[in-house]
Amino acid sequence: MLSREWWSADGRYGLVLKASAFAELVRCCSNSGGKETGGILVGHYSESHDCAFVTDLGPETSDSERGWTTFRRGVRGLQRWLNAQWSGRQRYYLGEWHYHPRSSPTPSPADLNQMKSISEATSYYCPEPVLLIVGGDLRKGILASAHVFPRGHAPTELVPSSTRPKHHSAEA
Repeated sequence: MLSREWWSADGRYGLVLKASAFAELVRCCSNSGGKETGGILVGHYSESHDCAFVTDLGPETSDSERGWTTFRRGVRGLQRWLNAQWSGRQRYYLGEWHYHPRSSPTPSPADLNQMKSISEATSYYCPEPVLLIVGGDLRKGILASAHVFPRGHAPTELVPSSTRPKHHSAEA
């Protein structure tokens, strides 16, 4: 399985989902029983800080709430797990992901508001969080959208890219 990659039209923001993280995301969606599911994206940034490399998905927390058309990510045990990612591997919180089964991977107004709040919350230490949404019918193929939410600015859509800029090739 290959890594997945998205970039903004102006090349200012990029997102690379490593193959192992993509496989885990597909597994989580497949095991959701047709309900929404999701979690956090964890990884690191390129040296030029224009691309987020997702290496891991955070664990599903026991206090997360999954429904047929809604998902609320819980927090139980997440900070301890994030601290271990940072101290052991220097991995950061990069943003959020969730699954819209049998639906478009388009962010809802609630998604947009949540991500704007995260970008403005200093407690997240993430002024440009990413939102990755997977949608559709997994048996027919993966649909995904990605957006970055720069603090104080409108969200920026990231579009799938089949080629990586040369200066990022060694960072996957």
